[in-house]
Amino acid sequence: REFVMRPDPVIRYWNGSPLELLPGVTLVQCGGHFPGSAVLHWADGADGKGALLVGDSITVVSDRRYVSFMTSYPNLIPLSPKEVRGIVDAVEPYAFDRIYGGWWQRIVSTGAKEAVAFYSRVFETEPSLLLNMPDGRVMHCEFRVGDVRFFLSEELPEHGGTPSPKSLGATTVAIHLYVDDCDAMLARMKEHGATVLMEPADMFWGERFARARDPFGHEWGISTHLRDMTPAEIKAEAAKLFEDMAE
Repeated sequence: REFVMRPDPVIRYWNGSPLELLPGVTLVQCGGHFPGSAVLHWADGADGKGALLVGDSITVVSDRRYVSFMTSYPNLIPLSPKEVRGIVDAVEPYAFDRIYGGWWQRIVSTGAKEAVAFYSRVFETEPSLLLNMPDGRVMHCEFRVGDVRFFLSEELPEHGGTPSPKSLGATTVAIHLYVDDCDAMLARMKEHGATVLMEPADMFWGERFARARDPFGHEWGISTHLRDMTPAEIKAEAAKLFEDMAE
C-alpha cells in the first residue's frame, strides 16, 4: 500500500490467492522485485494458447526471445534463484505461449513458457551483468554458474559477431560446464526440453561426462570431476582405450 501515491475509494487492495477479474482473465500474485508484484493471465490470448501481461515482474529483454528477473533494473541487480523459482512456480499452472512485457515491442511471440522455465530452472541463475547496444540489442550478457562465468551476445554481424545456431542451422562450439552432479544436471536439462546427445559416463581422463543440446541450439558438455590425474596417466588411459577400440 505504500506504493499508492493517490489513495482513492475505488482502489481495491488484494493479496494472496489468484483473483479472477473476468472469465479467463486472472491476476496472479507472483512476487519479484517487490512482494505484491503480480501478472495478468489471459486464457484466450495468443489465439487461444494463453498470454501473460507481466509489466516488469517478468521482463522481456531486448531481443524478445528471453526474459529476465531483476530486483533493481537501473542497477542490473538480479533476483535470487529462490525468488525466481517463486515467480516461475506461481505462473506454472497457467498455459501461455506469449508474454506481453511492460514496454513497447517487448513481446516473446512464441515459446515464452519454455524460455522462462529452461534457463531459470536448469541453471537456477539470472544474468549478473547485461549490457545493451544503443538500439537495444544485447552486446554482452554474463551468467555465473557456481564459480564459472559464461558470456552471451546477439550476432551483431556489423561488428564481426559470431552467427547464432539458428542462423547456421547448427553450432560450431560446445560450452563445457563443470558441475557437482553431472547426472542431475543432465536430467534437469532433459526435463525442461534439452536433447541428450550423450548419456553420462565415467571417462578415461578422470571425469564423468555428458552432452546435451538446449532448446535454442546451444550444445553443452557437462562434467563432474572424479579424480586427479597427471597428463602421463591420461595419455596412458587414452592409449589403452585406443587399443581396445582396435580389437
